[in-house]
Amino acid sequence: MVQNLNKAKNKLNISKEGMAIIGVGGVFNISDFSKYIEAGADIVQSATGAMWNLNLASEIADFCGIKFKKE
Repeated sequence: MVQNLNKAKNKLNISKEGMAIIGVGGVFNISDFSKYIEAGADIVQSATGAMWNLNLASEIADFCGIKFKKE
């Protein structure tokens, strides 16, 4: 669905600000996350995956090159 929405968005020349695509469901690891990004998702949501993989948020942050300050 994300791929289809992204194709339609591009065909209609709709900007990211005009319509964000949110990938939802089945995100348990970096591979699942990156498949949504590659398909054109602007945002990826994980609920159950984050419950089962407690390191998911930090793994995604590392994958995206996001660094957090430790205080």
